[in-house]
Amino acid sequence: MDRPESESNERRRISVADLRPSERNPRMISSAALASLKRSLETDPHSLNARPLLVNSYPGRESVVIAGNMRLRAAIELGWNELPAIVVSVPRDVVANSK
Repeated sequence: MDRPESESNERRRISVADLRPSERNPRMISSAALASLKRSLETDPHSLNARPLLVNSYPGRESVVIAGNMRLRAAIELGWNELPAIVVSVPRDVVANSK
């Protein structure tokens, strides 16, 4: 059964400037771990294609990163302009109930 266009997952590259970190992200990262993540991304930037960010397109939650907030932070600090992402439409209550 095909899903309507608005419900299908869409994989694309998104401008870092358009992305918003989730205010509900429970994960913290130490300076050392962030530095390690940045080195890893610099060494193999194509690894992000295997683990793209998950970004919301639900009205009122557009461009909020659901998964990959630390990768977004590392990319911002590295000065990158775009990141691979899978865009999904997830209402706020579904995200809140999944934690």
